[in-house]
Formats: sequence, C-alpha cells, structure tokens
Amino acid sequence: MIRECVSVSYGEIALKKDNKPFFERELRKNLKAILSDLNPDFKFDQSKVFIYSEDNSETVRRLQKVFGISYIAPQFETESTLDKIFEAAIHATKFELSRSPFKTFKIESKRVDKSFPIKSPEISRLVGGAILKENLGLTVDVKNPDRIIRVDVRKNSFVSPGRIKALGGMPVGSNGRVLSLLSGGIDSPVASILAMKRGLQVDYIHFHSYPFTSKRSFLKTKELAELCTEYEPYGMLFSFNLFPIQEAITKNCDIRFTTLLQRRSMTRLATLMAKDNDRTALVTGENLGQVASQTLPGMSVVDPVTDLIILRPLITYDKTEIIDLARKFGTYEKSIEPFEDCCTVFVAKHPKTNPTLEQVLEEESKINYIEIEQEIFEKRESYKIK
Repeated sequence: MIRECVSVSYGEIALKKDNKPFFERELRKNLKAILSDLNPDFKFDQSKVFIYSEDNSETVRRLQKVFGISYIAPQFETESTLDKIFEAAIHATKFELSRSPFKTFKIESKRVDKSFPIKSPEISRLVGGAILKENLGLTVDVKNPDRIIRVDVRKNSFVSPGRIKALGGMPVGSNGRVLSLLSGGIDSPVASILAMKRGLQVDYIHFHSYPFTSKRSFLKTKELAELCTEYEPYGMLFSFNLFPIQEAITKNCDIRFTTLLQRRSMTRLATLMAKDNDRTALVTGENLGQVASQTLPGMSVVDPVTDLIILRPLITYDKTEIIDLARKFGTYEKSIEPFEDCCTVFVAKHPKTNPTLEQVLEEESKINYIEIEQEIFEKRESYKIK
C-alpha cells in the first residue's frame, strides 16, 4: 500500500551537535502550531520529518513559510522491498507527469537503512529501469534532467518526484524573543521576517499619531503584522499614540531635530515594552543612508537611550533588494498602500543629518519627556495577532 505524505529536511539544525535536540523540539513545536487544524501526525527520523495530514497540498503551502527547514518534498511511502519501491516510483512519476509534464529524469537513491541488501547506485539503476519499462515517453539524463526522483530507503521507503527549496534558517523561538518597531512601510516587515529567519520570535510595536494619522493607517499596520505572523506560530502587536511627545517636540525644540527626538522617544518606549514582556532586543527596518535619520551620527545619538541590543537586519541592503524581499515574503502590496505613518506627519524640511549627542540632549532638555512618555506607555493598546 502506498501512503502519501510530505517530508521536510533540516536546515542548519543538522549542523548542531550537543544542543541539536533543543532546536528539533523548537521546530517540532512550530510545525505542530502551523499545521494544527490539518490534524497532522509526525515521524521524526534522522534529520527529516515526515508529515501525514488531511491535506498535503495545504501542508506544502504552509511549510514554505516555516524557518528551520531546507527542503519540502511530497513523498510516497511504501514497504522496503524492491517490488514495492518500483511500484511507488512509477506511481510518483505518473503523479508528477500529471502535474507538470517532463521528458527526462534521473534517480537519486539514499540507503539510510544499511541492512537493505542493495546499495544506492544499484537501487537507482533498477528503479530507473522499472520506470522506463512503463513506456511513459521518458528518457534518462544523469547530467541535466528535467526531474530528479529521489528514493529514500529506511525502515519504510519513500519516493519523492520533486522537492521545493524552503526558507532555511533556524526555528522561530530557538534564539529568543524580540520586539520589532513596525511602521506601515516596506522595510520594517522585511526586517521582522529576517529576524525570524535567525530563530527569533517577533512581536511588534507600532506608533501612530491619531488624530493626525487615520484609523485606517493603523489597520494597515495591523494587517502587515498579520502577514508577518504567517512566518511564526504566534505574535502580539502593541500600539502607542506618539502624538503627545510629537506635539511637545514641535512646540519647544529646534525643528531640525524633530525626527531624531522622535526616534529616541520611540526607542525608549519600545525598551519599556520589551522589558515588560521579556523581550531581549529590538528590531528596526533602518537602512544606512536611506533617510536623514539613518546616518551613522543619527543612529549613534538614538542608541544610547536603550540598554537593549538594536538589531538592524537591513542595514547594508539597497532599496531594490529590500523590495525584492518584500515581494518574496508577500508584504509588498500591503506596504505600498497610501496611508500615512507617524514619522511623516511631523518632519523637518531640512533635518539634521550630522548631529552630536550634546546637541540632541540640549534639545531634549526643553521638554518633560519622561512624564509624557509614561502617560503614552500607560495608554498603550495590545492585540493578539495569532
């Protein structure tokens, strides 16, 4: 009897040694969470996971947004006898032909179960011969085949007619929890997802300037958080109205420092939120030189307000690379919807691009930022994304 399933192959987890079981547990937890409504069963076997669910196509679709795996493959499981392997290989080939016609193929075999009496090269030769005998209009091409059909001989054997390259990276949650400053733009959602790739579970903090920014602007950001959270098992969004501090800055400080003072305030508030929820670092979508506040001097006068690490995954990317990633991750179309964010409402025509910390502190001393920020923090709103 041939049984259909889906397999995933480990990414970097396979390189781990003594702490490999920890990363495997994190991956297992994430897989169970993302597939829970499909009633999946899992078989973990030597750096592969075999998944049996109610809907293999939907399983494959969701797995393409899971970090910590290198390849996804539809599989046909059978008994580990040569005749049964032939049968499964022919079935898998016909299945693939029905989905996407091809002309040439190659068999790659792996004998994980060393008690199986036939070695891998001979398995490949015999399976290839069995497929050719079916007269499916196919020929063998070992150098540049249209399809590679893989035979994996274990306690049971598995035949895969193709595989999909997955996202790689580390399982989300395996390297800690962070808080990402999420705007409604292109960069910060991409930065958030790249942080997940390195095993970080990401929650989100958003700043708005209601009534100067609309409710629809916030809803756009919430929808972006939902898109980001498709790549992790769960997430929270914390919303802060930054208008009181923006108003104080605009009335009392040199307008050229507006953006920098706002960034310092946002970073302080994000630090309070992170510590209040056991997050150990902040993530931003900053990109060196992209805007006036994202110069080295600009960043150097913002960073001192926090004792948390600020991760900037996009720091060396150019804009076209970031847009390509946004399209790949599925956030681009939502990001370019024309709704304002708090950073564009109160902005100087000629912002300070080469500030010193002394200059910034002098401007900041003109407002009672501690009291204002405490009031903002107490009025925050929280939303469970997933």
